Amino acid sequence: MASFLESLWRRGADVSNYYWDGKKDGLKEEELVALVDGTRGHTERTVLSVSGMHCSSCSSAVESALQSTYGVESASVALLNESADVRYDPSLVDVDTLLQAVQDAGFEARVKGDDAGLMSKIQLDIQGMHCSSCSTAVEKSLKKLPGVGKAAVSLSTNQAEVEYAPGSLLTRDVIGSIESCGFKASIVQETSSSKILLGIQGMTCASCSSAVEEALRREDGVLSVDVSLMANTAEVSFDPSLVGPRDIIEKIEQVGFSASVLETGKSHGAGHNEEETARYRRLATVSTVLTIPVFLVAMVFPYVGALDFVYSTMVFGFPLDEVLKWALATPVQFVIGWPFHIGAYRALKGKRANMDCLVSFGTNASYLYSMISIIHHHIMDHHMTGKYSPTDFFETSAMLITFVLLGKYMESSAKGKTSEAIVKLCSMAPASAILLEENSNGGDVIEREIPSSLIQTKDVLKVLPGSRIPADGKIVYGSTFIDESMLTGESIPVGKTVGDLVVGGTLNNGGMIHIQAERVGADTTLSQIVRLVEGAQLSKAPVQAVADRISAVFVPVIVSLSLCTTAIWYLAGVSGIVPDSWIPPGHSLFLFSLLFGIAVMVIACPCALGLATPTAVMVGTGVAASNGVLIKGGDILERAVDVNVVVFDKTGTLTFGKPVVVDFLMLDKAIPAHVAADIAAALEKSSEHPIASAIITFENVYRSGKWVSQSRPSMFQQKSNDVSSSAGLLVSEKPSKVKSSTTIAHDVEILVGQGLAASIKTPEDLRRNTRFGANISILLGNANLLKSKGIAGLDSGSAAAEYAREMESRGCSCIYMAVDGVLATIFCVMDPIKPESRGVVSALHQMGIMCVLLTGDNWRTARAVGHQLGVTNIHAEVMPGDKAAVVSELQSSKKCTVAMVGDGVNDSPALAKADIGMAIGSGADVAVEAADIILVKNDIEDVIMALDICRATFRRIKWNYVWALGYNLVMVPIAAGCLYPMFQFQLPPWIAGGCMALSSVSVVASSLLLRTYTRPTRVLRDVAIIE
Repeated sequence: MASFLESLWRRGADVSNYYWDGKKDGLKEEELVALVDGTRGHTERTVLSVSGMHCSSCSSAVESALQSTYGVESASVALLNESADVRYDPSLVDVDTLLQAVQDAGFEARVKGDDAGLMSKIQLDIQGMHCSSCSTAVEKSLKKLPGVGKAAVSLSTNQAEVEYAPGSLLTRDVIGSIESCGFKASIVQETSSSKILLGIQGMTCASCSSAVEEALRREDGVLSVDVSLMANTAEVSFDPSLVGPRDIIEKIEQVGFSASVLETGKSHGAGHNEEETARYRRLATVSTVLTIPVFLVAMVFPYVGALDFVYSTMVFGFPLDEVLKWALATPVQFVIGWPFHIGAYRALKGKRANMDCLVSFGTNASYLYSMISIIHHHIMDHHMTGKYSPTDFFETSAMLITFVLLGKYMESSAKGKTSEAIVKLCSMAPASAILLEENSNGGDVIEREIPSSLIQTKDVLKVLPGSRIPADGKIVYGSTFIDESMLTGESIPVGKTVGDLVVGGTLNNGGMIHIQAERVGADTTLSQIVRLVEGAQLSKAPVQAVADRISAVFVPVIVSLSLCTTAIWYLAGVSGIVPDSWIPPGHSLFLFSLLFGIAVMVIACPCALGLATPTAVMVGTGVAASNGVLIKGGDILERAVDVNVVVFDKTGTLTFGKPVVVDFLMLDKAIPAHVAADIAAALEKSSEHPIASAIITFENVYRSGKWVSQSRPSMFQQKSNDVSSSAGLLVSEKPSKVKSSTTIAHDVEILVGQGLAASIKTPEDLRRNTRFGANISILLGNANLLKSKGIAGLDSGSAAAEYAREMESRGCSCIYMAVDGVLATIFCVMDPIKPESRGVVSALHQMGIMCVLLTGDNWRTARAVGHQLGVTNIHAEVMPGDKAAVVSELQSSKKCTVAMVGDGVNDSPALAKADIGMAIGSGADVAVEAADIILVKNDIEDVIMALDICRATFRRIKWNYVWALGYNLVMVPIAAGCLYPMFQFQLPPWIAGGCMALSSVSVVASSLLLRTYTRPTRVLRDVAIIE
């Protein structure tokens, strides 16, 4: 209460006469109301993302916690969306207090942002990170910034992605936070709004830039404009639904200047990786050129008699060989190796340690000991008295830095290959497109080539054979075959004609077509896939926490081991345990001991641990994306490994989701079959249920005379919109071409879960029968509907009941129609099972995964479908809203890890509830929020591939950890001299440094082996159990 009174005081209220003593009567209620009313300010809205809620009691607890917070006017918590919509008075309470209130209630919360939960997002390149302790330090620093909802740092790509509430901080705050950790950062892109960077030609003074800025600000849809006269550029933020880049350029040209879109560099980190690789190559080359002479002077020339003068010649009182080694090693140590030293300084300043520390400590120890040694010998005139022996090892520091740089170069090159899948996806977007425009003077259509970045919605574009589709859209002219392998992984072209959708980046393998652009720029399917895969690669798998914990203490432990190694060998020598014969000629006991310590310091590699998980996740998710499987994160990939139950939604997943009428039975001889079909179709035109479409299609095909008799319908049919391919007929009436239907249903009543009721004007073919009046009443639906209305003929043992039982045992659903209270017709509707469904279920069983069928159909139909598929665990008559409860029951009762496979429409709650939600057949709609894994193709065989890729990737992560940990466990003792007593072998520090560099390369190379992944053997199709 004291803080509440203080907030009132800050708003200008007189609170001098009030106090709070912990008692209820310390402040009267009416006085408090008067104070609040007198100082009430404006309200703001924020959306919080709340994790950890599992049931309505959880959401109620969060809602109660927020509503009881001073300053909160209203709070609404959505369990399914895991979000809280809060309206509050910012002068009484801030966002941090709201977050704390949710956390006090036992849940995790972050700001989701205003405007329906949209967050501003910024992506940055970071230079100088070497191990997971570096990335962890940056991530922690970013998460401490106000308004930051999410911060993900990827060591493998050297990039960070930060989500924050709009207006909560500036980009310089983000960069400053990273630089405070000792690293350099630069912005790759911001996605808070659509932005375009334009180059403007012709501006000469401030009035020019002002004219451009003013003209653009007047344009509808332009949100902000920043014109730079010095750089001749304009950065424009705009609403793509109101204005496009071409409109902006035309506006600038109207003012009298020319403008063009500027490329801001290669997207998705490809450019940054190339720059990093080139930088390491440049440094390694220069370092090698300087180091080779040092190596020759130290290791080779002493054995060449003709070069004895190098060691006998004196320069300023120093031997020439020492001067040469010092002159060449110094720039390697302090110029080329400067990034390691400054990185170590920044790490220590930030109270952490990383690989830079190990390299810097080791090379500085080598260099400084060498300097002290030669100066000591010079002062003591040992070279004049004959007591001189070479005890410097400048070559160690130079060669160590050179080998580390060579390793970093190879590591960077290998890391670039891990993102090859994204680079390939980006390269599929064509650079230009052919725009079709009407001539302003009338007449022919004008064609002109424009950059793809200038395409706007509703543009009509010409696509030539052999070229790629420039944007997502719809074909408005022509027909062709499209290679959609970049989207689905299937190389077989798909036929497309007028009205069909096409996806940007796919290849036109057929004829010339015209398309109308519907989604452009960042909204295209290709862009969404790239963003989704990038987001997955930025996310951390939980197993990476092991590496993070080890890396946090790795360097301090190694430094301690290095000091202990030096001390142990030195004390052993002083005490006589180490014989003099073990010490190499020209070495002192201290130098002998120090070399062991330096070798320990530089051979240990924390980088391999840090790269073990992210590189495998990056390659694995990229391989999955190229095969039409989009995995949203490393944590999802790890959870998928433990899946032992797969729940299939029937309709649209195991079946085509396109029901067809396969049979019907006429029970009222007074009504012809074509009239019954006509009446049923008239009612179903008022419904959007899939069965309605089946009956309407059946009526059209039956009327045309194309409906073919089939005595035994099969659930395993090829997908077809033409009922003639799968329909059966069990009546004597032969279909014939009759006049088109004019029947219209009136007073249609939709009875949810049962069917339809309506009345129609009596058809002409029934008017001759005196039984029917001017209008007839119709009931069309399931058996429960007709029984509830007292319709006779459905009793057990009746012809209708026996027929329905037989057809339902074959997997059909029966739709009953009654005319004027008399049962007239039974339509049998079947949703054909996909040809791969049986094989997929069998393959999952072989993988040790239990399959569950989840459907809203009746039990008889569900059992028939389950029998044909080999599924014994069935849940039938489940309403869409109850599917999540079934998933929850499986998770709790059987302690299972459950994957739910559905179409992402009416089963979204179940997808969200499952440990792994898989949305199948999403096609161009890759932004299925409830799904963890998106299967682009409408083929459930990809469920097997998705789980297999996840397992293969996680196996690779485990092998990476085995190698990274095994390397350190084996090589550190060798570097410490464990083998020296037996073999008198001392590992030179420069070789130790090379081993350290190669260990990181080997981990990345191990991850790259995932690129050789081949999908599991195809399952048999069109397999059914026939009795």
